[in-house]
Amino acid sequence: EPETVVAYEGGYRLVPHATVPLDAAIFFNDYDRLRSQELRFEPTPLLVLENRLNARTRGVELAATVQPASMWRVHGSYTWLRESFSVDAGSTHSNGGVSEANDPSHLLSARSYLDLPRNFALDAIFRFVGRRPAPAVKSYAELDLRLGWALRPGWELSLVGQNLLHERHAELFSPATPTMFPRSAYLRSAWTF
Repeated sequence: EPETVVAYEGGYRLVPHATVPLDAAIFFNDYDRLRSQELRFEPTPLLVLENRLNARTRGVELAATVQPASMWRVHGSYTWLRESFSVDAGSTHSNGGVSEANDPSHLLSARSYLDLPRNFALDAIFRFVGRRPAPAVKSYAELDLRLGWALRPGWELSLVGQNLLHERHAELFSPATPTMFPRSAYLRSAWTF
């Protein structure tokens, strides 16, 4: 069956200055009928997918944008998340939502967009991601940079560097298929018409 969710969200935007909007939001979500893995013994032991897992999530999101100059814009955001899981009476689901709850509690990002002379642009994105609980993945911080050049309207060349702070890092982890995200760079040509 499809899962259900009742979501409550509220927020407020404050603009203390024309170039500085501030946003705050809170949320609460109540999930029912999430997928569970139930063990059945008749006629033989068998794992069956059912909908006996439930969850509640709550959190806060904060964001601010600052435009120090007409050619430069900076945006920052922070998210705090908490999750709790439960099972219906009689459920044999044994992991208590561990894989479903493998989300970081803290996310922080800062982005800078700078328009340079001669149709160049320099963008930077810094992100911090809190640790994941199970399977455990350490928290990490990374930086991406992009130098773009608009050759003419509709055609842009970009040099992009990703994950520049570390040679490699894990974002998700599975013992069967460990995945590492390496430092990388590439050249991109985008033509829109």
